[in-house]
Amino acid sequence: MGVKVKRERQNIPTYVPADAIRLPMFFEHKPYQGASGRLYPLPFSDSISDDKRDVDYDIITLENEYIKTQVAPELGGKILRGLDKIGNYDFIYYNEVVKPALVGLAGPWISGGIEFNWPQHHRPTTYMPLEVFVEENEDGSKTAWTGEVDPFYRMKGMAGITVDPGRSYIKAKIKVYNRTEQKQIFMWWANLAVPVNETYRTIFPPDVEWVNDHDRRCIMSWPIAKGINHSARPFDFGDGTDISMYEAIKVPSSFLVSQGQSDMDFVAGYDGGKQKGIATVANHYISPGKKMWHWGMGDFGDMWCSNLTDENGPYIELMTGVFTDNQPDFTWIAPYETKEFEQYWYPIRDIGDVKNATIDAAINVEVREGKLFFGFNVTGTFKNATIEVKHKGITVYTETADFTPDQSYLKEIPMGDMNFDDITVSLTSKEGKVLVGYETYIRGQKQPIEPRKPVLRPCEIETVEELYINGLHLEQYKQHNYNACDYFMEGLKRDRGDIRCNTAMARYSLKNGQFEECIAFADVAIERLTARNQHPSDVEAFYLKGLALKYLNKLDDAYDTLYRAAWDYSWRSSAFFALAEIDCLKGRFQDALRNLDESISLNVGHTRAMNLKAAIYRRLGEKQKAMTLANEVLKHDKLDLFARIELSNFEDNKAEICNMFDAKPENFIDVAAAYLNAGFWEDAIRTLKLSEQEYPLYNYYMSYASMMLGDKAKALDELKKAEKYDEGYCFPARLEDIVVLKNAIDLNPAGAKAYYYLGCLFYDRFGYGTAIDLWETSIMWNPQYGKAYRNLALAYFDKKGDFLGAKECMEQALRYLPDEPRLIMEYQQLLKNMDYPPEKRLEMY
Repeated sequence: MGVKVKRERQNIPTYVPADAIRLPMFFEHKPYQGASGRLYPLPFSDSISDDKRDVDYDIITLENEYIKTQVAPELGGKILRGLDKIGNYDFIYYNEVVKPALVGLAGPWISGGIEFNWPQHHRPTTYMPLEVFVEENEDGSKTAWTGEVDPFYRMKGMAGITVDPGRSYIKAKIKVYNRTEQKQIFMWWANLAVPVNETYRTIFPPDVEWVNDHDRRCIMSWPIAKGINHSARPFDFGDGTDISMYEAIKVPSSFLVSQGQSDMDFVAGYDGGKQKGIATVANHYISPGKKMWHWGMGDFGDMWCSNLTDENGPYIELMTGVFTDNQPDFTWIAPYETKEFEQYWYPIRDIGDVKNATIDAAINVEVREGKLFFGFNVTGTFKNATIEVKHKGITVYTETADFTPDQSYLKEIPMGDMNFDDITVSLTSKEGKVLVGYETYIRGQKQPIEPRKPVLRPCEIETVEELYINGLHLEQYKQHNYNACDYFMEGLKRDRGDIRCNTAMARYSLKNGQFEECIAFADVAIERLTARNQHPSDVEAFYLKGLALKYLNKLDDAYDTLYRAAWDYSWRSSAFFALAEIDCLKGRFQDALRNLDESISLNVGHTRAMNLKAAIYRRLGEKQKAMTLANEVLKHDKLDLFARIELSNFEDNKAEICNMFDAKPENFIDVAAAYLNAGFWEDAIRTLKLSEQEYPLYNYYMSYASMMLGDKAKALDELKKAEKYDEGYCFPARLEDIVVLKNAIDLNPAGAKAYYYLGCLFYDRFGYGTAIDLWETSIMWNPQYGKAYRNLALAYFDKKGDFLGAKECMEQALRYLPDEPRLIMEYQQLLKNMDYPPEKRLEMY
């Protein structure tokens, strides 16, 4: 039948969450999945409504003769369903109701399907709409691409959900692109939910002998857990319990497989009663993460089941992590680097507990009543495939047969005097490719990993090198209760010139918009780096300093410094891209093209460089080259707004652009900022005009671009518009936003909102003193600015210890924002922390 694709509005009963709070939320020490729960610039929902109504969602259905899957772009881009059409079985948990609970980082989260979690777990935008594009491929497959620019780091993440002709698997083609100038951290977990009952088993590969919980605090044997405990959070299973069985787990539990604990590519789940299940496959060299999550049997688990669904029963999660093996466990991605990989899911039937699985087939081998049983499920059609059984390397059984996804192959042969530990079974295509095989794994080869030890305080660490390593770990793992800078600064206290700690502090300073501080730390690192050699191998400090100088508009110094960074391969591509932007600012377009060619040649997939190159060709009047480049970008990334805007100069695609991207005004600002970084002021203005939303940050960017074009009157007019618009969910967070908002303040010192917005950005970036000054100035220009009063109340209490000042500010906030319920809660909390008795706190009502 081939592959069918259908995109339509589908009605799903939904419990509608309350509207997100229209205030910035600064959660600084909140833990979330073992990492930081900081939320800004995301809006936060703190309540779920009991209002159940029918809601139409954009649903993309992909199916062939074997499977059917559905993708929901408006629900975080998750896969809603995986139906085995042959077995009439939902091998992926299908939740027929959208019933959010307050599980997500930003509040609402829904169970079921497959949730693609990045850049941390759970996906911060898990209940928010993503961009979508449906692609019909030359090989007959169909792909639903969903993706986003993440709100924290402005990286790009995409999942292409694909169904191939004649295949029974769902394939996800993943692309993660660090479209920023700084190295970032991320993780990727495919969070698969499966339907369970008392006969359901989690199947980790046979070579998994040990599992651990979050952050490797507790180590247990698998699948028979015997209560090995190395933490304050005990798992006590006595003499041994088979924790692979659903019914065995009584409390909420996570079991994860750490790096090096498995050399196999799969995880599976199997319902022994229904004789149906699922296999999920990914390359274990880059996808070591394997996890099972269970709410627990009992009242607590039952409560959460009822919290999350009306229709279907319990589920567990079988997760696969790529470039990660634990939670939290983040990896680095370089500036403008792209990482691509694939994950697969397919139904299995009849064969029992899987011993191995590939993208082509799954196999089970076991002894049943004195006979050797082996069974296969395949994901495609394989004619004249060969089954071979060996004992001690000698073939004892062979057969040639045709295999298709709608038929299970099941076989028993006499064991005779064979030893099961010496048996190998394989399935090979007629072309000689091993589709799947299994050689009996002899347990006892793996040693348990060491539990992770608590981080020491800086003063307890002996060497500067260890201080740096611990600080880097805290930075990489987004620790919520430790500050990496404390470790770097302790290192500098002991050795002012330490290259590593100075470079780390320069990196932190740049991320926080402290450009002068970045240069100061980088200069100290460079001084020691170049004490004996002007051309050191470690040039990150040069790169960071060059970027900071660029933000300060010291372009000649930035150019010289960035060129020194470009001498080293590690920073060469990103440095040449920054050089090309400066060339554009200076009008040196031919130099810019040469530098972009250098950058792209070192970094395939660097679409920002390709888009900038297209923009230069357009400005030089080379239309065909510009269009060819933009279309080349869209071949690589169907959801690239920059490329589509470039093409809009030559074709009328505004409706398409707005349909795909207009739900998020920040998408257009990303492109406008990219144009501004290269001095393409008119293009930035045109980009912002493509979206017809009223969004204050648009006007600040329009003002900046107009000022750079010498149109002060237009720049002032845009600032007046920005002052009139409601703040809504406008939470500035880019480094470019700092430059634009400072320009607004310089141009219109009486504009209270520019101070407010910039204060929000700096408070989130730990610039508390700067933020307080900005909010105080905002109130000076607008004494009735309730949101600025509210933010000051938080800052006075948390950062200055000024309780009375906080109380006065919160009362002013309540006066000018009487309909904001969040303020009532915050005011009550403030009074409680000031030791007001309950009767006094109740007086306000």
